[in-house]
Amino acid sequence: MAHPQYLKLQLFIGADSYSGISGSIVVNNIVQGNEAGVVPRLNLKGYILGCPRIDATINENSKLIFSHRIGLVSDDIYEAAQKYCNGSYYEVTTSEPKCYEVIEVFDRLIKDINKNDILEPKCTWASPQQGEDMSRRALEETSSDSFILSTPKIPDMWCHNFNYAMSYWWGNDQGVQEALGVRLGMIGDWVRCNKSLQYTMDVSSVLDYHKNLSKKGLQVLIYNGDHDLTIPCTGTQEWIKLLNLTIVNDWRPWIVDGQIAGSVLPNYSEPLTAICVYYITSSQLHL
Repeated sequence: MAHPQYLKLQLFIGADSYSGISGSIVVNNIVQGNEAGVVPRLNLKGYILGCPRIDATINENSKLIFSHRIGLVSDDIYEAAQKYCNGSYYEVTTSEPKCYEVIEVFDRLIKDINKNDILEPKCTWASPQQGEDMSRRALEETSSDSFILSTPKIPDMWCHNFNYAMSYWWGNDQGVQEALGVRLGMIGDWVRCNKSLQYTMDVSSVLDYHKNLSKKGLQVLIYNGDHDLTIPCTGTQEWIKLLNLTIVNDWRPWIVDGQIAGSVLPNYSEPLTAICVYYITSSQLHL
């Protein structure tokens, strides 16, 4: 064991976006290991989830609901979807022609919207590696969301996702690697993975993990941006309700420096467990 001095420290696991899936599994595995007497025992106290993907069906269905609620689609389209899709807007096929037609209209309406922050421009992403030249054909055949912009290709207009370009300098900085405990020579030139990597398997839902974890005496903080169409806050609220927890505090504003910075949803509890949920307003994006 490299750092036994840290074993007694309180441990909180954090995950955001897609890692809401893997992070939830990690937390559950730690709980199971502690209960089974696995050594060393980790002093797990809770976990934090930011804009987390928890259940694929709930998440994808919530995009239409959220888009209607915030005014991106009309009442007519939303009502047609309710009528023809029976509340299921995910993985619709041509075997349901009326529903399929409505969802196609919906997809066209939001395809040019920045899903991470609906109020910001949708920026073009490019190569995952510095100085990498890719042919026009390769770019055309690859989804625009597949690659992260490399630093030499940054245009004049700045967008939030351009911050990823700075990660190349950060990740390759010797001081950063020393602070993170990266062993000398372990990596060469650090680069971000592209989003087009093919998984050998995928987990579509970890909702059952949270039903189990809600009974383990952990502290939980969940937050979501209110302009996030990647992981809409409506979906986050829905899966939390499915945990059937007791509400101890009602919905209320969250005040910072005398101003409303967001909303605190109802706080939930089980015996020994407390879950707090935040909506972050002021045009908060997918984090």
